[in-house]
Amino acid sequence: MVYTMMLAIRYQLPYYTARQLVAEGVIGEPYLISGQKSYRWGASRPEWYAEGEKYGSSMGWVGIHAFDFCRWIAGVQFSEVYAYHANLVHTERPGCQDVATVIAGLDNGGSATFTMDFLRPAAAATHGDDRARIVGSQGVLEVRDEGRRLHVITPEQDEPDWPLVDHGRTFFGDFMGALEGTGELLITAEEALGITEFALKAAQAADEHRVVRM
Repeated sequence: MVYTMMLAIRYQLPYYTARQLVAEGVIGEPYLISGQKSYRWGASRPEWYAEGEKYGSSMGWVGIHAFDFCRWIAGVQFSEVYAYHANLVHTERPGCQDVATVIAGLDNGGSATFTMDFLRPAAAATHGDDRARIVGSQGVLEVRDEGRRLHVITPEQDEPDWPLVDHGRTFFGDFMGALEGTGELLITAEEALGITEFALKAAQAADEHRVVRM
């Protein structure tokens, strides 16, 4: 049996390349993380978005992607979390939080912040705007422009369009390879369960107005 999650942003070239650069020590030890997920609301959302017991939380629907790709790129673990979330604009679907902010501690003493929203204007060029910024002891990298470009700054260079690693892999291709025993996925079952736990605890922290430890 193969267990994974559809956290396929890991396969997008800017994120994959960023992961490699951090692993190679290009920006040193990562101590500060910023992640963003912003979506259009669209004409409407299903009725079950109105019921919290069915919808769950936007931490799990939206935020989990940013939690995952930022943690994966940086190669760190979360130690504790505090958060805010609310339904402020799309009040016809009160079970869905359309704005949220998460603050997390890292196991190396650093910290992370995440924002997520359903407030991206309809005229925006893309449905979503995903971003990641990792600040290390020796440099900074940013996945920007709706997740299409990688900007890297080190003591020696400032490159706004870092060359991307074309790995030639896809989520579904790797999934089939894992089923056939000829390959493996970029996200393991352990990672999938771990990031789900973090998303659930972030929602708990927001609901209970307290810090929740991992």
